[in-house]
Amino acid sequence: MLEAEPSIETILARRTSVRMVDRKLEEETFGSQLARFLRMIRRLCKLAFVFTPVVALYPLHWITSRTHKLLTQGGNSSQEPTDAHELALQTLMCGDDVLQSIWVGWYWQLCLYCVEWSGAACIKIMQWAGSRPDMFGREFCSVFSRLQDSTTPHAWKHTEAAMKDAYGDDWQDQIRLEGVIGSGCIAQVYKGAILPKVADDKGEVAKERPIAVKVMHPCVEDDIDADLDILRMSIRLLENFGPIKDLKWLNLPGFIEEMAIMLKTQLDLRKEGEHLVRFNENFAGNPVVVFPKVIDDYQPTRRVLCETYMDGVPLLEFVKTHRKDQKMLTVMCNEAIRAVCQMIFLGECVCHG
Repeated sequence: MLEAEPSIETILARRTSVRMVDRKLEEETFGSQLARFLRMIRRLCKLAFVFTPVVALYPLHWITSRTHKLLTQGGNSSQEPTDAHELALQTLMCGDDVLQSIWVGWYWQLCLYCVEWSGAACIKIMQWAGSRPDMFGREFCSVFSRLQDSTTPHAWKHTEAAMKDAYGDDWQDQIRLEGVIGSGCIAQVYKGAILPKVADDKGEVAKERPIAVKVMHPCVEDDIDADLDILRMSIRLLENFGPIKDLKWLNLPGFIEEMAIMLKTQLDLRKEGEHLVRFNENFAGNPVVVFPKVIDDYQPTRRVLCETYMDGVPLLEFVKTHRKDQKMLTVMCNEAIRAVCQMIFLGECVCHG
C-alpha cells in the first residue's frame, strides 16, 4: 500500500513544485494570463455571491441561538465533555436535532447549501473541519460531517456522458446503475450490476454481479484550478505586503502546492484504481481488513471507476449504534490500529517481500 514516508523523488518533486509553477507563470502568454485572471475574477464573484447570505444572516443566527440557550438552559451553558470519545459520541447524537431545530437549523442548512455550491476545494476543507469537534464544537461538526458522503449528487446527464465516454455508447447494455449511495466533493457512487451475458452454447446465463460505480462530478477541475490560483495570489500578497511578510520560513507557497498535489491526484480515478490494487496485494490473507477490487473487464478511466460492491455500515453510524458495547468498540479500534501500523511500517516490506 502507500508508503509511510515519501520517496526521495517525491520530496524533490514537491520542493521544486513552487519553482515550476513560477516558471510556468512566467512562460505564459499574455492571452493565457488574461484568461487565468478572468477565471479568478469570475470565481471570486461566485464565492462572494454564495457566501454573502451566510455572513449577512449570522447576526440573526447568533441572536436566535443565544435566545434559545437562555430559554432552554436558564442562562447556564452546559459543560462540554473533555473526553474525546464522549465528545465524538455527543457530536453523532446531536446532528439531526441541530438541523431540525427551528432556532438554529435554518442557518446550518443555509451554510451546508452554500458550501456545496462553493465547489470541491471548500467542501474538502469543511470535510476536515467537520471531523474535529475538539476544535470547532459539537454543533458545527455534527452538521458539516454530512459533507463526507452526503453532498447533493450531480444530474443524471453528467453520469450518462461519463459512462458513455468510458465504456461506449452501449454501456447500458453492459451495466445497470441503481441509486446513488454516496456523494462527496469529487465524485458520487452508484450501486449497480454487470448485466448477465450468454456464457456458452447451451444458453446458460451468468448471474448479475453487483458493483459500485464511482463517477466524477462535472467541472470539478476548473473550480479547483481557480481556487488554487486565488490561494497562490493571496499568499503572494500576504508575503509581500501583509503581516506575514517576515515569516517566509512558514513556506506557505509550498503548503499550497502540497494541497494542489493532493487535490489533483483525486481528479484521476485511475490513481484510485491503482491504490486499490496495491491495498489488496498488501492485505492479502488478512481476514479482518478487506478492500474492494477493480473490475477487470472495466478498467478505470479518468472519470469512472468500477469496483466490487461491498455492503457495510459507515464507521460513525456503527459507533452510534453500538456506543454501549465498549468491548466491541475496543476490538474495532485495536484492529484499526493494527491496520494503520501495517500501512505505515510493513507496507513496503509486504509490497516488495
